[in-house]
Amino acid sequence: MRNKAWIIISLMLGTFMASLDSSIVNVSLPIMQKQFKVALDDIQWVITAYMLAFCVFMPLTNWLKSKIGLYKMYLISIVVFTVGSLLCGLSGGLTTLVPARILQAMGGGALTPVALSMLSLAFDEKERGTVMGWWGLGVVVGPALGPTLGGFLTQYFGWPYIFFVNLPFGVLAFLLAMKYLKKIGDTRDNAPPFDLSGYLFFIVFIILFQYSVARIEKAGFSSVMLYVTFAVSLLCLFGFIKTDIKKSNPVLDLSLFKSKAFVAGILVTVVRSVALFGGLFLLPFMLQGLMGYSELQTGLLLLPASAAVAALMPVAGKWADKHGARYISIAGLVLLIISTIQLAFLDKNSSVISIIIPMVLRGAGLGFLFSPVSSAVIGAVPKEHSATASSYYSLFMQIGGSIGISVLAVFYQYLLHHYSRQGNSPEAVHLALKGGFLLSAAIIVIAIWPAFKIPTQALAGTQPEKAKNRQAFKDANV
Repeated sequence: MRNKAWIIISLMLGTFMASLDSSIVNVSLPIMQKQFKVALDDIQWVITAYMLAFCVFMPLTNWLKSKIGLYKMYLISIVVFTVGSLLCGLSGGLTTLVPARILQAMGGGALTPVALSMLSLAFDEKERGTVMGWWGLGVVVGPALGPTLGGFLTQYFGWPYIFFVNLPFGVLAFLLAMKYLKKIGDTRDNAPPFDLSGYLFFIVFIILFQYSVARIEKAGFSSVMLYVTFAVSLLCLFGFIKTDIKKSNPVLDLSLFKSKAFVAGILVTVVRSVALFGGLFLLPFMLQGLMGYSELQTGLLLLPASAAVAALMPVAGKWADKHGARYISIAGLVLLIISTIQLAFLDKNSSVISIIIPMVLRGAGLGFLFSPVSSAVIGAVPKEHSATASSYYSLFMQIGGSIGISVLAVFYQYLLHHYSRQGNSPEAVHLALKGGFLLSAAIIVIAIWPAFKIPTQALAGTQPEKAKNRQAFKDANV
C-alpha cells in the first residue's frame, strides 16, 4: 500500500503543477500589464496562449504514448514544463513571455491525460473513484489555490516567482517519478500512422474559435472578419468529424461519443470548467477592483474554496464508488449555482463573512463534482479506451475553461460599456460583474440535464455487483 500511496503522490505532483499555472497568473496580470506597458486585451494572452497550447498539444498524447510509452512521456513532460516555467520567470516582456507560456503548456498538456492513464493501469476498478478523489486534488486544488499563492508571491517577491515556484515542484516530481513510476506504462505499441489531416482540422478549429470569441468585444458583431473566422472554425470542426469518423487511426476516437454516459460526463466537465476558470477570472476583478482588497487579501479570501475542495474530494470519490456519480454530481452543480448567485449580489459594502460563505459553497460544489464525474467518464468506456477517455476529459476541461474565460470577459466588457454610458463607473463595474456571475449561474443550470444521464450505479464492487453495474451502464448508453 505504501508504494500505491507514492504512485498517487508522484502523479498528483505533476498534474498539480500544470493545473496551478492555469490560474496562478490571474492575480498578477495588472502588475504585468503595467510593467510591460501593454493593453488589457494583449495581456490576456498570457492566460489564453497557455490554455490554447494546452488544448492543441493534448490530442497528441495518445499517439505519442504508443511511440515512447507512458513513463518516458511523463518524464519528458515534466522537464518541458519546468524549463518553460524558468523561461517565463526570466521573460522581460510579452513577446518572450507568451512563447514561454506555450512551451509550458506543451509539457503541461500531456501531464493530466498521461497521469490518468497510468492510474488506470496501476489500480483496479474498485479503487478508481477513491484514487481519483485523492489524485484529483492536484488537478482541482491547483486552479483553486493558484490565486492565493499568486497574490502572496506577487505582493512580496514579484510576478516572476509565480513561475519560479514550479522549479522545486518540477525537480521533486521528476525524482519521484523516476523512483515510483518506472514500471507503469513503460511499453511501446506499434504506433499507427499519425492522423495529420484530422489533427490540423482540430487545432485550426480550436484556435480560430477561441480567437473569434476573444475578438467579439473589440471587433463587434458587425465585423465581417469575425463571421469569417467563426465560419472557418466551424467548417474545420465539420471536416474533423467527417474525416476522422471514417479512419481506423484517428487522432481522437469519436466512437466514444456513442456512449451517452460518456457524453454526459464530458458535458458536465465542460460546464464545471466554465464555473471554475470563468469564476476565477471574474473574482479578482470583484475583490480588487470593486471591493478594494489587496492582491494578498484577495488570495486569502479565495482560500476557503480551496479548503472545501480538498476536504470533500476524497469523500465524494468514496461516495461515487458505492452509490454512483449521478446524484452527488447534481448536488455539486446545485451548490455551484447557489454560490454563483450569491457572488452576483455582493457589493463594495459586503462583509467578509458574506464573501466566505459562497466561497465555501463553491468549493464544496467543485469537490462534489470532480472525482465522481472523472470516474464516470473513464468508467463509461472499455478499459482499453481509458487513455483516450482521459485525453478527452482533460481536453474538454481546458476547452471549457478557456471558452468560459473568453465568454464571461466579453459579456463583462459589453455590460461595462453599456452601463458606463450612465456616467457612474463604480456602479457600472458592479452591474457588469453581477451580470457575469448570473450568466455563469445560468450556464451551470444547463448542466443539470446531462448530469441526470450519468449512471446511478458504480462499476466497482464484487463480481456479482459488477455484472449488475455493467447492466446499469449498458442501460444508460441505450
